[in-house]
Amino acid sequence: MSRKTKTPKWLSIVRKLYLYIGGTAIYTLIEYFELSQKDTKLAIEIYGFVAIAIQLTCDAYFFSEDSVPKFKPEKNDIKP
Repeated sequence: MSRKTKTPKWLSIVRKLYLYIGGTAIYTLIEYFELSQKDTKLAIEIYGFVAIAIQLTCDAYFFSEDSVPKFKPEKNDIKP
């Protein structure tokens, strides 16, 4: 079974690890260090910005020039 994406496998693995393990870890660390509300908000925002950066990197691979099909005009069988 082949992959249906241009995103490299290592980048897909990094994204999944960051989302699954990182999401749990961020809340665990907030609880463990008993961060204030302001620090908690900052930590979650930083986590979100890194997640967006990872997703944009994945999308950049998907929308790279070689993944976009070249324009091919349709052939018309109608003759004047």
